[in-house]
Amino acid sequence: MLPALRVPFGLKDEVLYESRQVPNGKACGCICPACQRSLIARQNHQTPHFAHAPGEDCAKALETAVHLAAKQIIAERLELRLPVLAYINPYARPLYGVPSQPQTVYVEHTVKLDTVAVEYGLGDMRPDIIVTVNGSNTYLVEIAVTHFVDDAKQAKINQRQLHAIEIDISRLKGQVTFAGLAELFFRTKPYPAKWLYHPRLEELRRADWEEDQITKSIAALEQQEREAELAEAEARFRKYREMPPAAKLALNCRKLGLTKDQIQKLTTFVPWEKSLGAPRVVWQSAVLVYRARVQQEQTQIVEISYPSAFYPKECLEWLALGFAIDYGDDENTKYAVAFWKYIHFLTAIGVLTKDHSGNYEITIPPDYWRNMRRNRTTPCNEGIGRDGLPDSHPEIEPPKFLTHRWDAERAPSPVGPPPRHFWPTPRVP
Repeated sequence: MLPALRVPFGLKDEVLYESRQVPNGKACGCICPACQRSLIARQNHQTPHFAHAPGEDCAKALETAVHLAAKQIIAERLELRLPVLAYINPYARPLYGVPSQPQTVYVEHTVKLDTVAVEYGLGDMRPDIIVTVNGSNTYLVEIAVTHFVDDAKQAKINQRQLHAIEIDISRLKGQVTFAGLAELFFRTKPYPAKWLYHPRLEELRRADWEEDQITKSIAALEQQEREAELAEAEARFRKYREMPPAAKLALNCRKLGLTKDQIQKLTTFVPWEKSLGAPRVVWQSAVLVYRARVQQEQTQIVEISYPSAFYPKECLEWLALGFAIDYGDDENTKYAVAFWKYIHFLTAIGVLTKDHSGNYEITIPPDYWRNMRRNRTTPCNEGIGRDGLPDSHPEIEPPKFLTHRWDAERAPSPVGPPPRHFWPTPRVP
């Protein structure tokens, strides 16, 4: 901070001088730029300066002298160096935890001036220096000596929407000279100045605010759509969960385009199979429906025919929504074991495959399930068997991989057909 009682410049005949530019002592003939009292030139000090007579110190002498010196330097050159104009979007979301970085709007540059005025009243505000550029553009220049622009003055600058910069000269400490000020104003790097207001920044903030409002509106609409879809999905699950087993199987038949006999070839006994609250053919056919739906969605998004990824944990969550699970005393255990045993069965017979990373893929080409949508209206539930489940319907064309029996020669799995009540060993890729 600059020493408060030292005056770096004295005023004589409306011109500022340094203490070494005039005679020493009271003979200097200079007055204080602020209070107009006589000054004493002190050239023999380590830092030459002016001083008031004892008891006549002026609180505003330092800043007023520096402001006048800055105005004098800028007026002599009729130039003003403007700092770089950088902008940070206040509405930008951090990307991977990294906040938005400043963007350069205008690089640092020097402009030619038309007029220069110091401490000229501007309504209820008195800027340190006012300059005009290109005849009509007004710039406010604040020189920070010991005090910087506060919130009250900043609000007044914002209200007038005028270009304004603040130059920090506090780094000069007690070495305030014409040469030091000129060096700082026009050559020092980095330039110790910043923008207090620039209309372009307000334009960018306004544009980003409008974009942010649009983004929030879109997000709100998407949230409403997600909530509506969730409510619709919950209603579908609730309706499916409340259906009797025969109706569930009939629905699964239509979605797969298979008959009960064809589906039976893809079911097997598993431990705790009754914990899912439905006959094995019902909930295991539901697993096949989920598998076929996932494969169809993936082949629609990505133009590949085979294989498609399968995520058993998601399928298990899907089953828990559609069936009245009997958790028993050991919650989330029995029905999960039954499900995973069935997944191992599908892996053993070649419907699924498991790689070394533990990821599952669907190995049955989607062409075999192409009639899944076409056969929704096929009346496979016209006849109900004595077990309360739909009878086979001969009019449905089965997928190709069901036109033969599973045997050791033709089954896709090298382990052959699993016994009806024997748990098959999964095929190792």
